[in-house]
Amino acid sequence: MKSVLLMMVLAVVSGWGDEEVVGLVEVEPVVAAEMLKREKGLVVIDIRTAKEFAAGHIEGARNIDFKREDFREQVSELDRSGGYVFHCKSGGRSAKAEKVFVELGFERLFHLKAGMDGWKAAKLPVVKGE
Repeated sequence: MKSVLLMMVLAVVSGWGDEEVVGLVEVEPVVAAEMLKREKGLVVIDIRTAKEFAAGHIEGARNIDFKREDFREQVSELDRSGGYVFHCKSGGRSAKAEKVFVELGFERLFHLKAGMDGWKAAKLPVVKGE
């Protein structure tokens, strides 16, 4: 049953045919992990502090600290037409950061609402260091 549900969610998130999802979609950790395997262009944006990031992050993630004064400026330098999976520790900061991404006009956003806590709880791989 879980695999059927996962495939249905992936079909919706990935779009049908040549269509892509545009806008903001909240995704669960297992779905996000599968998306990252299938869509090589997706970028993970980890908005936790550098210390939190170094303690463990999703492989290939880019760290843009939400608490820094230049957060909005750093985010504005990203390609707005790209696909991004963004998260924090447990969903609080990323829920606030969501507004910044939307205001800046990003087209494909996937919010890992459960954050790194949810990723770890799902026993998904984490890398340490910068």
